[in-house]
Amino acid sequence: MAQPGYLNDSSSTDTDEDWEQDAQIFAHLVQQANASSSIRRSKAPNIDRGRVEANARLMADYFDDNPTYPEKTFKRRFRMSRNLFIRIVYDLYTRYPYFQQQYDATGLPGLSPYQKCTAAIRQLAYGITGDAWDDYVRMGESTARKCLNHFVEGIIQMYGKVYLRKPTYEDIQQLYAAHDERHGFPGMLGSLDCMHWEWAMCPVAWQGQYHRGDKPHPSIILEAAASQDTWIWHAFFGCPGAMNDLNVLNHSPIFEDVYNGIAPDRTFQVNGATYRHGYYLGDGIYHEWATFVKAFSYPEDDKRIKFKGAQEAARKDIERAFGILRKRWNIIKQPSRFMEIPTMRKVMYACIILHNMILENKNKAICVVPNDIPDPPNPQLTEEQRILEWPKKQLHAHNYRVPEPYRDQVVVIIGNGSSAYDISREIAIVAKEVHLSSRSPNVKVSKLDKYDNIWQQSKIDRVFKDGTVQFQDHVCITADTIIHCTGYEFHIPFLKTNGIVSINDIRVGPIYGHVFPPQLAPRLSFVGLFHMGMTFLPAELQSKWIARALSGTVSLPSKTEMLHSVEQFYRDMEEMGIPKRNTHSLNHNMDYLDWLSDQLRITRPPQTLKDYYARFIERFRNDHEGFRETFEEDFLINDHI
Repeated sequence: MAQPGYLNDSSSTDTDEDWEQDAQIFAHLVQQANASSSIRRSKAPNIDRGRVEANARLMADYFDDNPTYPEKTFKRRFRMSRNLFIRIVYDLYTRYPYFQQQYDATGLPGLSPYQKCTAAIRQLAYGITGDAWDDYVRMGESTARKCLNHFVEGIIQMYGKVYLRKPTYEDIQQLYAAHDERHGFPGMLGSLDCMHWEWAMCPVAWQGQYHRGDKPHPSIILEAAASQDTWIWHAFFGCPGAMNDLNVLNHSPIFEDVYNGIAPDRTFQVNGATYRHGYYLGDGIYHEWATFVKAFSYPEDDKRIKFKGAQEAARKDIERAFGILRKRWNIIKQPSRFMEIPTMRKVMYACIILHNMILENKNKAICVVPNDIPDPPNPQLTEEQRILEWPKKQLHAHNYRVPEPYRDQVVVIIGNGSSAYDISREIAIVAKEVHLSSRSPNVKVSKLDKYDNIWQQSKIDRVFKDGTVQFQDHVCITADTIIHCTGYEFHIPFLKTNGIVSINDIRVGPIYGHVFPPQLAPRLSFVGLFHMGMTFLPAELQSKWIARALSGTVSLPSKTEMLHSVEQFYRDMEEMGIPKRNTHSLNHNMDYLDWLSDQLRITRPPQTLKDYYARFIERFRNDHEGFRETFEEDFLINDHI
């Protein structure tokens, strides 16, 4: 038989038959592969759930003029009265297109607003999976989850301003009177405590942070304050379960208005003494602050024993509120199956808002809902997003030109890099005050030497609509302008990779060695993604690596090996607590140059270069004012460079 790839004129009949038989077998295998591939690629069959009939049955059961089930059954299954539920459905329907009934390509009506809201409220009430009500409301699991997400977002946006508000001046007056009458505590605003929501889907790498020794499983903490009617006036959710109540309080915004002097000034008197602000009842772990009233740990006389009993009895208000909340909304009683904390936060806030709405609907609330109240801070926004909502002038360093527009102003500059330092020194010539806000935890808060009007501050904690800026060390200033010297975001709109390469919080990934996407290498590569390090030499080495990989001079690892290396790099970052936004930060480390040189199989950069760069960075950090002149004099000239 002829060798593969060669022609042989003396091939026999048997050889021809063998070739024909092989061709038939090959064709059969191709046909089978195509058939199996088409089966794998085909989508799941469409199920005719009969949503129109399901909507008619739902309306007949609960919402017609003469429904099948009475009001008592409706309240037990929907956790609220029929008129309150209809009000919520109507508000969602009129404000959000998602809850408006749509029609499919055949002209049949889709899911009605009642079906969508029923699926969402049943998930909150019973804590069941999304497809548990498929046989009744005729809705798939993914659609039910989407309904729940839109429902809780709509509840927060529509009603959060009213039903998750801070006590107003009129509210405080009514709370004082109610608590004085029912508990004998004049000036009492409510009771403060924390509750844990177990997180079943907590990542393994996070369980040390979210698991406390006295709790069986990882959890997330809700700090809440409730009045005697179990109305929840304050809710702060999101702290890891490993914290205690005091740690949560240190992160909580409950007393920020009191601290900033903008809380309603509603005085009360006790034993002839006048107090400006009310207080909360708390357990023994809280601070000895004027805003807390705690029981005596070891009462020694009848008076203290009586006070301890009264305080502990009154403090049960928050315990009752937690019990009602968990009993009414079983989703927060059971371990959470949500993967992300923001989703859990939205569900928790929505349950609290609905709880307060039900109290008002039953006429059990102490306070009357006001017609006009100030906008509260959005619990879904990050601190960076809240800073961007600050109403006064803000700009990025990219748009800064000259210092003259900032004459006699108080300017806050966010950043700790070269642009922040240079702009601050230039503006200080004409500005009234300049405050540098650093996100670094090791920053030294002080007034800068050689300048009478520049202060180094810690990270911005909160901003307020009146122009006040509060830093984490509790220093407050009234500013005119905020300049963001915070670097740049990656934006590559022309790059279309079908999701293989994505950008998330300044992380372009997955990228092997900051250059090659494993699934597209070496056809696609990146140069210069890194920051906080040398610029030109690493970029030159990256370019050489790409050229040699394309020419075949240097071989890259396999796709699997590169992906595994990237995933391990991400895990190492997470374990060390390095933020995702620092994925491509070299942190002025020269090891990356050595690594690139090894990939290219060339000699590593000389040690003298590394030493000079390290000394340059050290001088830059210690003497930013004159590091250029001193470095040139001390190192370059003296070392004959």
